[in-house]
Amino acid sequence: MNAVEIEMPGAAVTASDRRSIRDQSFSDLDLQLSRRLDWRFLLANILLGDVAYIGEEKPFLVAALEKFSDRLTIVSQKTPEALPATFDLAVVTSTTGSDFEYASRILKGGGSIYVEMGSTGVKARMAGLNVQRAALFAAGFHDVRTYWQRPSFEACREIVPLDDTPVLDYVLARQQADLAGKIKSMGARFATKTGLLPLIVSSISLIAHKHS
Repeated sequence: MNAVEIEMPGAAVTASDRRSIRDQSFSDLDLQLSRRLDWRFLLANILLGDVAYIGEEKPFLVAALEKFSDRLTIVSQKTPEALPATFDLAVVTSTTGSDFEYASRILKGGGSIYVEMGSTGVKARMAGLNVQRAALFAAGFHDVRTYWQRPSFEACREIVPLDDTPVLDYVLARQQADLAGKIKSMGARFATKTGLLPLIVSSISLIAHKHS
Protein backbone atom coordinates (compact mmCIF):
# COMPACT_ATOMS: atom_id res chain seq x y z
CA MET A 1 0.00 0.00 0.00
CA ASN A 2 1.39 3.35 -0.98
CA ALA A 3 1.56 5.97 1.74
CA VAL A 4 -0.41 9.16 1.23
CA GLU A 5 1.93 12.13 1.40
CA ILE A 6 0.40 15.36 2.64
CA GLU A 7 2.26 18.64 2.24
CA MET A 8 1.68 20.78 5.29
CA PRO A 9 1.54 24.60 4.92
CA GLY A 10 4.26 26.66 6.49
CA ALA A 11 1.87 28.66 8.66
CA ALA A 12 0.38 27.33 11.88
CA VAL A 13 -2.11 24.56 11.25
CA THR A 14 -5.46 24.92 12.98
CA ALA A 15 -7.58 22.10 14.36
CA SER A 16 -9.98 22.64 11.46
CA ASP A 17 -7.11 22.21 8.97
CA ARG A 18 -6.08 18.96 10.64
CA ARG A 19 -9.62 17.60 10.51
CA SER A 20 -9.91 18.53 6.84
CA ILE A 21 -6.63 16.80 5.97
CA ARG A 22 -7.55 13.75 8.02
CA ASP A 23 -10.97 13.48 6.35
CA GLN A 24 -9.42 13.69 2.91
CA SER A 25 -6.68 11.16 3.55
CA PHE A 26 -8.54 8.59 5.64
CA SER A 27 -12.30 8.15 5.25
CA ASP A 28 -14.71 6.64 7.73
CA LEU A 29 -14.88 3.54 5.56
CA ASP A 30 -11.08 3.26 5.62
CA LEU A 31 -11.22 3.42 9.42
CA GLN A 32 -13.81 0.64 9.57
CA LEU A 33 -11.76 -1.50 7.21
CA SER A 34 -8.65 -0.86 9.26
CA ARG A 35 -10.41 -1.84 12.49
CA ARG A 36 -11.51 -5.11 10.85
CA LEU A 37 -7.80 -5.95 10.71
CA ASP A 38 -6.86 -5.03 14.29
CA TRP A 39 -5.64 -8.63 14.72
CA ARG A 40 -2.66 -7.76 12.51
CA PHE A 41 -1.00 -6.22 15.57
CA LEU A 42 -0.74 -9.77 16.96
CA LEU A 43 1.40 -10.89 14.02
CA ALA A 44 5.18 -10.88 13.91
CA ASN A 45 4.94 -8.19 11.21
CA ILE A 46 1.95 -5.82 11.13
CA LEU A 47 2.64 -5.08 7.44
CA LEU A 48 0.45 -7.67 5.75
CA GLY A 49 2.47 -7.97 2.54
CA ASP A 50 1.27 -10.62 0.07
CA VAL A 51 -1.85 -12.32 1.41
CA ALA A 52 -3.56 -15.56 0.40
CA TYR A 53 -7.24 -15.89 1.34
CA ILE A 54 -8.55 -19.45 1.76
CA GLY A 55 -12.13 -20.44 2.57
CA GLU A 56 -15.53 -18.76 2.71
CA GLU A 57 -15.34 -15.18 1.45
CA LYS A 58 -16.38 -12.59 4.00
CA PRO A 59 -16.98 -9.42 1.95
CA PHE A 60 -15.90 -6.89 4.58
CA LEU A 61 -12.79 -8.87 5.50
CA VAL A 62 -11.87 -9.26 1.84
CA ALA A 63 -12.37 -5.53 1.25
CA ALA A 64 -10.13 -4.71 4.21
CA LEU A 65 -7.38 -7.01 2.99
CA GLU A 66 -7.61 -5.56 -0.52
CA LYS A 67 -7.20 -2.08 0.97
CA PHE A 68 -4.33 -2.72 3.37
CA SER A 69 -2.27 -5.57 1.91
CA ASP A 70 0.29 -5.28 -0.86
CA ARG A 71 -1.48 -7.98 -2.85
CA LEU A 72 -4.46 -10.25 -2.16
CA THR A 73 -4.96 -13.63 -3.83
CA ILE A 74 -8.31 -15.36 -3.37
CA VAL A 75 -7.67 -19.10 -3.38
CA SER A 76 -10.57 -21.09 -4.84
CA GLN A 77 -11.13 -24.48 -6.42
CA LYS A 78 -10.05 -22.92 -9.72
CA THR A 79 -6.74 -21.74 -8.29
CA PRO A 80 -3.74 -23.65 -9.68
CA GLU A 81 -2.54 -26.29 -7.22
CA ALA A 82 1.10 -25.21 -7.42
CA LEU A 83 1.08 -21.65 -6.10
CA PRO A 84 4.61 -20.53 -5.20
CA ALA A 85 5.69 -20.26 -1.56
CA THR A 86 5.87 -16.48 -1.70
CA PHE A 87 3.04 -15.36 0.60
CA ASP A 88 3.63 -13.50 3.84
CA LEU A 89 0.23 -14.25 5.36
CA ALA A 90 -2.56 -16.77 4.88
CA VAL A 91 -6.04 -15.77 6.04
CA VAL A 92 -8.17 -18.89 6.46
CA THR A 93 -11.90 -18.99 7.20
CA SER A 94 -12.18 -22.76 7.40
CA THR A 95 -10.78 -25.14 9.99
CA THR A 96 -9.89 -28.17 7.91
CA GLY A 97 -6.44 -29.67 8.20
CA SER A 98 -6.04 -29.76 4.41
CA ASP A 99 -6.49 -25.97 4.21
CA PHE A 100 -3.90 -25.50 6.95
CA GLU A 101 -1.48 -27.74 5.05
CA TYR A 102 -2.11 -25.85 1.82
CA ALA A 103 -1.51 -22.55 3.59
CA SER A 104 1.78 -23.88 4.96
CA ARG A 105 2.94 -24.87 1.47
CA ILE A 106 2.35 -21.43 -0.06
CA LEU A 107 3.72 -19.37 2.83
CA LYS A 108 7.32 -18.25 2.78
CA GLY A 109 9.55 -19.11 5.73
CA GLY A 110 8.52 -17.12 8.78
CA GLY A 111 5.08 -16.40 7.32
CA SER A 112 1.93 -16.33 9.46
CA ILE A 113 -1.53 -17.86 9.34
CA TYR A 114 -4.67 -16.22 10.72
CA VAL A 115 -7.72 -18.47 11.12
CA GLU A 116 -11.27 -17.30 11.86
CA MET A 117 -13.45 -20.02 13.32
CA GLY A 118 -16.67 -18.03 13.24
CA SER A 119 -17.67 -19.18 9.76
CA THR A 120 -17.40 -22.89 10.51
CA GLY A 121 -20.36 -25.19 11.03
CA VAL A 122 -21.52 -26.67 14.32
CA LYS A 123 -19.70 -29.97 13.70
CA ALA A 124 -16.36 -28.22 13.24
CA ARG A 125 -16.96 -26.00 16.27
CA MET A 126 -17.82 -29.00 18.45
CA ALA A 127 -14.41 -30.45 17.68
CA GLY A 128 -13.02 -27.73 19.92
CA LEU A 129 -9.92 -25.62 19.88
CA ASN A 130 -7.59 -28.47 20.80
CA VAL A 131 -8.28 -30.23 17.49
CA GLN A 132 -7.66 -27.04 15.50
CA ARG A 133 -4.44 -26.33 17.36
CA ALA A 134 -3.26 -29.89 16.74
CA ALA A 135 -4.08 -29.53 13.03
CA LEU A 136 -1.98 -26.36 12.82
CA PHE A 137 0.97 -28.06 14.51
CA ALA A 138 0.59 -31.03 12.16
CA ALA A 139 0.67 -28.65 9.19
CA GLY A 140 4.07 -27.36 10.28
CA PHE A 141 3.12 -24.25 12.27
CA HIS A 142 4.37 -23.27 15.71
CA ASP A 143 3.55 -20.74 18.42
CA VAL A 144 -0.18 -21.36 17.99
CA ARG A 145 -2.26 -18.85 19.94
CA THR A 146 -6.02 -18.43 20.30
CA TYR A 147 -8.07 -15.28 20.70
CA TRP A 148 -11.66 -14.28 21.36
CA GLN A 149 -12.75 -11.21 19.42
CA ARG A 150 -15.58 -9.64 21.39
CA PRO A 151 -18.39 -9.21 20.62
CA SER A 152 -17.83 -10.31 17.00
CA PHE A 153 -15.29 -10.15 14.19
CA GLU A 154 -17.10 -7.33 12.43
CA ALA A 155 -17.69 -5.18 15.52
CA CYS A 156 -14.67 -6.17 17.59
CA ARG A 157 -14.02 -3.95 20.61
CA GLU A 158 -11.38 -6.09 22.27
CA ILE A 159 -9.23 -9.13 21.48
CA VAL A 160 -8.92 -11.47 24.45
CA PRO A 161 -6.02 -13.98 24.55
CA LEU A 162 -7.57 -17.32 25.53
CA ASP A 163 -4.15 -18.74 26.40
CA ASP A 164 -3.65 -16.11 29.11
CA THR A 165 -5.74 -17.31 32.07
CA PRO A 166 -5.39 -14.15 34.25
CA VAL A 167 -6.49 -11.90 31.38
CA LEU A 168 -9.41 -14.18 30.50
CA ASP A 169 -10.50 -14.36 34.14
CA TYR A 170 -10.43 -10.56 34.33
CA VAL A 171 -12.59 -10.21 31.23
CA LEU A 172 -15.09 -12.80 32.44
CA ALA A 173 -15.19 -11.27 35.94
CA ARG A 174 -16.46 -8.01 34.47
CA GLN A 175 -19.63 -9.85 33.42
CA GLN A 176 -20.53 -11.08 36.92
CA ALA A 177 -22.71 -8.14 37.93
CA ASP A 178 -25.72 -10.41 38.49
CA LEU A 179 -26.57 -14.10 38.85
CA ALA A 180 -27.00 -14.56 35.11
CA GLY A 181 -23.60 -13.01 34.53
CA LYS A 182 -21.98 -15.30 37.09
CA ILE A 183 -23.53 -18.38 35.44
CA LYS A 184 -22.33 -17.28 32.01
CA SER A 185 -18.86 -16.59 33.40
CA MET A 186 -18.64 -20.03 35.02
CA GLY A 187 -19.85 -21.68 31.82
CA ALA A 188 -17.27 -19.82 29.75
CA ARG A 189 -14.47 -20.84 32.13
CA PHE A 190 -15.50 -24.50 31.94
CA ALA A 191 -15.80 -24.35 28.14
CA THR A 192 -12.37 -22.77 27.86
CA LYS A 193 -10.71 -25.48 29.97
CA THR A 194 -12.39 -28.26 27.97
CA GLY A 195 -11.70 -26.68 24.59
CA LEU A 196 -15.39 -26.19 23.86
CA LEU A 197 -15.59 -22.41 24.01
CA PRO A 198 -16.53 -22.27 20.28
CA LEU A 199 -19.89 -23.76 21.30
CA ILE A 200 -20.63 -20.60 23.27
CA VAL A 201 -18.96 -17.90 21.17
CA SER A 202 -18.30 -17.96 17.46
CA SER A 203 -15.73 -15.18 17.03
CA ILE A 204 -12.59 -17.14 17.89
CA SER A 205 -9.37 -16.88 15.90
CA LEU A 206 -6.05 -18.67 15.86
CA ILE A 207 -2.67 -17.25 14.86
CA ALA A 208 0.42 -19.31 14.18
CA HIS A 209 3.71 -19.01 12.33
CA LYS A 210 5.69 -21.07 9.87
CA HIS A 211 9.31 -21.86 10.74
CA SER A 212 11.86 -19.71 8.92
